[in-house]
Amino acid sequence: MEWLSSFLYSIAEFIPRLLHVTEDMVCLKMGWGGHIELYPGYHFYWPLIHEIRSCYSTRQELDLPEQILSSVDGETVLVSVSIVYRVTDVVKALIKTQDYESTVMEVAQRAVQASITTNDINTILSHDSDFDNSLAKVMQKDLCDYGLVVDNAFFTSAAITTPYHISGLYIHIGDK
Repeated sequence: MEWLSSFLYSIAEFIPRLLHVTEDMVCLKMGWGGHIELYPGYHFYWPLIHEIRSCYSTRQELDLPEQILSSVDGETVLVSVSIVYRVTDVVKALIKTQDYESTVMEVAQRAVQASITTNDINTILSHDSDFDNSLAKVMQKDLCDYGLVVDNAFFTSAAITTPYHISGLYIHIGDK
């Protein structure tokens, strides 16, 4: 019976389809070596020759997983960061990257690591807006090549911690 569903799916590829692009989305219709941007409204596409890629044009938030890093003065710090960004160039975001969300995460983790490892513990724990702004600027410099703009980046938490490694698990025990 699997052959029947595969056969019906192949037949359905010949039928043109209607695509509804909502106001908070932008899509790319790719086919025959080129692409067309699809803005809000209704559009026809033919699955046999077109591939549809879409992204949201509204602001998006990404919370990074907690990271354990060492400051320049040797303190171990547990930090978490939140990033607010938006897609400004759909072609770059959907063609220059396989997954722009994972690109944001990768660039942000590198920026957080650079910010923490080059500052002392007092600067990190001060919750200074200049420290957050410098983090956003570092991210923005790398992400502009991918059609993304960082509106805001900030540390949601930062604490001195002592990591313990017990049979493959890392355990964190409070502040010093």
